[in-house]
Amino acid sequence: MAFRLTKAQLTERDSVIDQLRDALTGIEQAVTAYNAALEPLKADVEKAVAAYNDGLLRARELAEEIYGDADSEILDKSEKWQESDRGQAATEFKDAWQGLNLDDLEVGFPDDLEIEEPTHADEIGDAPEEASQ
Repeated sequence: MAFRLTKAQLTERDSVIDQLRDALTGIEQAVTAYNAALEPLKADVEKAVAAYNDGLLRARELAEEIYGDADSEILDKSEKWQESDRGQAATEFKDAWQGLNLDDLEVGFPDDLEIEEPTHADEIGDAPEEASQ
C-alpha cells in the first residue's frame, strides 16, 4: 500500500482549502462591517460625554466661585473668629468646595474587533501528498 493521497482526496483537499479561504473572506468582511457599524455608536457616546463634561465645567466654575467667596469672607474675619467653632466650620465648608473631584469624565473604548488570520488552509495545502521514501 502506497502512502499517498488519491485523486479524490486531492480534489477534496483542494475543495476544503477553497471553502476555508472563502469563509475567511466572509469573516474578514463581517469583522470590517462590525467595526464600521460601531463607529456611529462611538460618536454618540463621545457626544454625550462631551455634554456631560460641559456640565462639569460649569460645576468647576461654580465650585471655584463658592470657594473664592468663602475664602475671601474667612480672610476678612479676625484670627480669633477663624479659630472659633464658626470659623472652623466655615473653613471646612470652603475646603469641601475646593476638594470636589470634578475632573472630566473619560470613556475608554475597546479596540476594534480583530481575528488572527488562521493558517489552516495553508497547513492543509502544505501537508504532504505522499510519503517520502
